[in-house]
Amino acid sequence: MVLLATIMAFNTSCSDDSVELDSPNYAMQTRAKEQRVQSLIQQARTGDSEAYKALALCYHHGDGVEKSWLNTAFCYYIYCEKTGKDIKRITEWLDEKHPYRLINEIMPKPALDKASREKLALLEEVAPAEAKAIKAIKIRKKISEITTSSNIATALREAEQEGSEMAAVLLAICYTDGKGSCVEEAEILRMAEKYPCLYLVIGDKRDDNHTDGSTEDALRVMELYSKADAHGMLTPQHAGKMRVIRHRLEKQGAIAPDELEMRRLGDIMKKETN
Repeated sequence: MVLLATIMAFNTSCSDDSVELDSPNYAMQTRAKEQRVQSLIQQARTGDSEAYKALALCYHHGDGVEKSWLNTAFCYYIYCEKTGKDIKRITEWLDEKHPYRLINEIMPKPALDKASREKLALLEEVAPAEAKAIKAIKIRKKISEITTSSNIATALREAEQEGSEMAAVLLAICYTDGKGSCVEEAEILRMAEKYPCLYLVIGDKRDDNHTDGSTEDALRVMELYSKADAHGMLTPQHAGKMRVIRHRLEKQGAIAPDELEMRRLGDIMKKETN
């Protein structure tokens, strides 16, 4: 147990030395990495900022979880929210050909100029599905043309099925647009199983659309936020929203008061000061 606790120490990298797939220790090391991720998630759920950073590294390296730049970036975003660090520092982990880095160099440009076309060509080489998602939206003139175009949605769905994480983000943007959106909640729920931060997107939309404050709606929003929380991906802002919802439901008698839970959510909301 002492050795396991040492392995799980947060000041160590989530990346371990690789082993051969046929090694007798491979299954054991795989389970250890998965257990470490679960331990980090529980630490993150108490508001431990270093746990969010460690989780980001796990998603970056694919240690105990499937590699994902979206999950990496989101966990690191929460770390930055709590510590005041700059999200741009995530690029220190990435080489020049990393899809996330290339996407962030292409997307801010209003049009595909020479430099961004070169980046797009490189992205197409290292991550064809991501390049496909970018191409699907770069013909736009207005954001509404993305969110309401069935052709663009179809292209994004194809890219997402081929492994594009950017397509998942863009489909979520289509979904949140509201009126005229060609993306349904069920589609975002499916992707949220892989990218838990999307549960927050669905919860936010439901919270915004149901202003009557019914108990049923509030319980559903809290359920969605809780699913993201179960993966250590509840942002400080969403922890605050959950506290407000819990307080209202407790006053209505819909759920039992839980002082420890309210305190835990408050810990997630806290920001560190140097």
